Amino acid sequence: MNSFKNDIKAAIPDLEFSKVPATIETISAVEKYLGISMGCLLQSYLLNFGYIAFGHVELLGVNERQKLDSDMVRITKLVSTLLVNEKRRFVVIEDQGDGDYILCDDNDNMFEFIPTAGGKIRQLNQNLADYIIARYRNLTNNS
Repeated sequence: MNSFKNDIKAAIPDLEFSKVPATIETISAVEKYLGISMGCLLQSYLLNFGYIAFGHVELLGVNERQKLDSDMVRITKLVSTLLVNEKRRFVVIEDQGDGDYILCDDNDNMFEFIPTAGGKIRQLNQNLADYIIARYRNLTNNS
């Protein structure tokens, strides 16, 4: 998964991330607490970065200071109450505001969830790495 880390760093020159990203023990505790399994890319994201920020965008994460109190855990727990009828389990990667959430499943596939727009989950046809890089490029292309 070092290619994940290198690909992200190469694609995003002004990348900000946690000085104390999550450990494998913390990731295991998060999975247990949320009742989910994380894909390899999401685990690598948390182990290498904790969270990512660029421009005005902050992607949620987990760090060693906050652990289960991290934004990713708190917001995922909240959003899961809106997805009680959904068989799949997701982790919230981005809270885009106004009730628009970007989710990641246990295979690192990305989805959009807008509860106020009928509560449908729409697949984005990207994995986590592709989403992060595309999000950055979209931001910089619209600047």
